[in-house]
Amino acid sequence: MNNFLLYLLQSGIALCLFYAFYWLLLHKETFFSLNRFILLGSVAISLILPLIRIENLFSVPASTPISSFLMDFSSEVSSKADTSSGYVDLKELIAVTAIMIYVSGVLYLLTRLIYQTIWFLRLKWKNPVVYRDGMKIVSVGEEIDPCSFFNYILLNRSLQWDEELEKIIIHERTHVKKMHFIDLIFFELAVVFQWFNPIMWLLNRSIREVHEYEADREVLRHKPDRVRYQAMLVNQVAGIEVFKLANSFSKSITKKRMIMMSKIKSGRLSKMKVLFVLPVLLCLVFAFSKPEIVKDSSVGLQPKVVTGKVTDAESGKVMCCAAIVIEGTTEGTVTDKDGKYRIEVTGENKFLVFSHVGYETVRIIAEQTEINIKMEKKVYDLPGDVPPPPPPPPNPEKKQDLQPGKEIYTVVEEMPSFQGKGGEGFRDYIAQNIVYPEEAKKNGITGEVYVQFTVNTKGEVVDVKVVKTASPLLDKEAIRVTESSPLWKPGKQQGKPVDVQFTFPIKFALDGKK
Repeated sequence: MNNFLLYLLQSGIALCLFYAFYWLLLHKETFFSLNRFILLGSVAISLILPLIRIENLFSVPASTPISSFLMDFSSEVSSKADTSSGYVDLKELIAVTAIMIYVSGVLYLLTRLIYQTIWFLRLKWKNPVVYRDGMKIVSVGEEIDPCSFFNYILLNRSLQWDEELEKIIIHERTHVKKMHFIDLIFFELAVVFQWFNPIMWLLNRSIREVHEYEADREVLRHKPDRVRYQAMLVNQVAGIEVFKLANSFSKSITKKRMIMMSKIKSGRLSKMKVLFVLPVLLCLVFAFSKPEIVKDSSVGLQPKVVTGKVTDAESGKVMCCAAIVIEGTTEGTVTDKDGKYRIEVTGENKFLVFSHVGYETVRIIAEQTEINIKMEKKVYDLPGDVPPPPPPPPNPEKKQDLQPGKEIYTVVEEMPSFQGKGGEGFRDYIAQNIVYPEEAKKNGITGEVYVQFTVNTKGEVVDVKVVKTASPLLDKEAIRVTESSPLWKPGKQQGKPVDVQFTFPIKFALDGKK
């Protein structure tokens, strides 16, 4: 349903742009056949283009990754509101109401169109048909204006055959020969489909004006007395309109129609204005296309999960707290007590860097989904009289805090632990204590909030802020529940407590919605 409403919106926008182009550049020009083609093409393209799925026409860079250690558990923390207790989704209610109003308008206009068609067929069946100059003329006893539909011309039988009637016949014959009735059917159906859009009604009026201009020009070509023809049109103003599907002789009499008869024929250079439709069409193609997301200099690649185990090459024992970092980024993780790790890698030719205190750093390309590493102890080759220095510390990713001289790490030898349960325990704590904002629940607001915080040397959660927002209401609750966290066990680097920064995803979702 939402896709259909989006389609109506997109086609409506296209109609507005094409009509603006026609009105600003072409509606005063006298190349009527070209204007007719432009109007028909504009409506057809506006209705078809949004249905065409255009992908990868251009590319945009993916969002810059958050430059801090992203806590990666097996599942996201999410907050779901129970919608089974009579709660009505406001957005869904609005969408259903809009569809009901739209369908009502379509049914009304479609019924009117069918009625008009039956009315015409009734006139044709119950009145005699006369053949004259290859035309089928229906002699109607009712008080109607001369009009044409398909290959029939309807005339009031009380009209006398004179010079004025000949001009009327030429006028209506032009409508028939140029098959204007096909345009009318197409535009009337487009009006039914886009009845809520005033631009579609204006386009419908424009195509009828162009039809009249073409028919008037043909009359003046056979009967050049323009002044007498215009006088005859004025006498027809008080006529009765037949119906929308027919080209009525007097229905479209306007000052513009009179002006068009007197207007000097547009020059050939004026036709160059048509080329300005190309930028309009190009803008619509780009607007309705789906861009290609380029992430990490890669095209269309999905994140690859790499898992494995890190062990001591000599003893074969598993190594806890070994740091694994994607080279050139601040994204990484550490091994658990069983020496296992899990990390997501996006892009081609990415390298993983494994490091641990007292061991040689290992750098390996992330080609496989399982990479097991055996780390060699680091050997120091020094002169015999010089005592060996202590093993150098690893080089974890870190960044400067707002306070000068204070270091905040993102990967350390011993990561902070929440109540002895690690990051998994903090995920459970968030899930149990988060409260879905009532206002967000009523308005159907959902989303994912990324909260960044630091576990300081005392185990306190400080510097809480939102780095990826979803809604002010959801952001506020995410900050509240994070700030209320109990104490952690601080992280350690070289045996000393240090500040460690995390980024934690909290997903807010309503039941029945992803």
